[in-house]
Amino acid sequence: MPTTSAVPLLDAIRAIAFVGDLAMGQPTDHSLRTAWMASRLAQVTEGYEDLCSQASIIALLRWSGCTANAHEFALTFGDDVSQRQSLLAMQSSDGGFKSGTRQSATAFFALSRIHCEVAGEIGDLLGQSEDVQFSLRHLFESFDGSGAPGGLAGDAVPPCVYLMSVAGDLEILHRLYGVERAIEVIRARADRQYPGHLAERAIANLRPWLLELETMQTAGHIDGLGDGVSDQSAPLEILADVIDLKLPWMTGHSRLSATLARNAAEQMGLDKDAQGRIYRAGLIHGIALCGSSSPKY
Repeated sequence: MPTTSAVPLLDAIRAIAFVGDLAMGQPTDHSLRTAWMASRLAQVTEGYEDLCSQASIIALLRWSGCTANAHEFALTFGDDVSQRQSLLAMQSSDGGFKSGTRQSATAFFALSRIHCEVAGEIGDLLGQSEDVQFSLRHLFESFDGSGAPGGLAGDAVPPCVYLMSVAGDLEILHRLYGVERAIEVIRARADRQYPGHLAERAIANLRPWLLELETMQTAGHIDGLGDGVSDQSAPLEILADVIDLKLPWMTGHSRLSATLARNAAEQMGLDKDAQGRIYRAGLIHGIALCGSSSPKY
């Protein structure tokens, strides 16, 4: 489909992160905080210093594929958002799932293949490098080879996946269980889900990072995300397409709605600037759907 509405690339990525947080039942600043910590972890870890921007982009886009299998989640579990939220919340200290949830975990990791494939395609549409795309296609890999979708292990796993994974655990676990329990869980996952030296470096910096994040959020902005893409642009239509992935019958819905709204504005005699604003609003009008379970029709 043609695209006509360009926006700053980082704005598009941050909006996709917002959609992903809604779909995963997480606070809408979850991915921003995770991306910031992933970038800082790269900055303070020897050999990872050049990965700051890449790590933050991958953390921002890591839930970008979750709307693509929302329908399947709803069919399997009945409520895709609450199920995704519980799968994140109920992870045990050994990186597995608590008793009674293994069937859910098995289904989740099967669906994660769709998630990773779509996330990689979105990275491609956004013009991201092959390294970023490869990381997005392997978001759930683990250091010990027990992850998905490829069962990669050790150095075969992209380093940004480890950075994102540690940062994601830091953000979710400290919020759910407090700092001390978060540290215990991250140590238990060291050399299983991610390399031990990354876990220890993250633990050593967790408290000052949380204070810094709190200061930035009080000021109303989290700085230092995706610095490498600050001068690029992307079609807003890509965000519309991500939103439409929520349900199979919505393919192309947001683009068509935006076009019809713009045509109506033209017929009403509104000027070109107003038509453009209405068109862009139409592209993203369905964003709230991403925070709700898939309706059953």
